[in-house]
Amino acid sequence: MTALEGSRSVVQCPQCGFKTVERRPAGRGPALWTCPACASSVRPPQCCVFCSYGSLGCRAPQTPDAD
Repeated sequence: MTALEGSRSVVQCPQCGFKTVERRPAGRGPALWTCPACASSVRPPQCCVFCSYGSLGCRAPQTPDAD
């Protein structure tokens, strides 16, 4: 895997199923994402769109939920 491949994730829209390649930021990904195909604004249930709908999760350190 090249550095370029590792910085990209395939994100699939939960509304219409459209898939697009998005660049992953160095830290946590966006908490709101707009699908380029159907224009739905998606607020993911996990930390970001990459963790919820991407082929690769975000690069932010993951911490377990506190009970």
